[in-house]
Amino acid sequence: MSEIIENLIYLIAQQGATPSGGGSETPSNNDGGIFGNMMLFLPAILGIFLVYMLLAGRPQQKQQAKTQEFIDSIKRNDRVLTAGGILGTVVSKEDEYITIRVDDSTKTKLQVLNTSIVRVVKDKEETANSS
Repeated sequence: MSEIIENLIYLIAQQGATPSGGGSETPSNNDGGIFGNMMLFLPAILGIFLVYMLLAGRPQQKQQAKTQEFIDSIKRNDRVLTAGGILGTVVSKEDEYITIRVDDSTKTKLQVLNTSIVRVVKDKEETANSS
């Protein structure tokens, strides 16, 4: 971000510089030429950019926090649904991966990214009791 600002100031300074040689040397009545006028406009541009970044970044941070909280709440023996539509029971949980058992008879296990877990599925018995 600071590199962008430095480049912008450099370009503005170059626009305000007078070409050397060949021209008349009469002083102008401007208080700084293009550079002076742009320096008045630059804080407004930076302010708008800052407000935009704050407003655009906040919802994303909230969503990431909510997702991380959901992933942390998953525990062993939970029935989960992955983004690919696979149902399974959580066997183990590591930093990035969760191992799920998808078939009890053959004890087939899959290792998936923890971010691919969409939701925890309640058992049929819990669903029947709640209605």
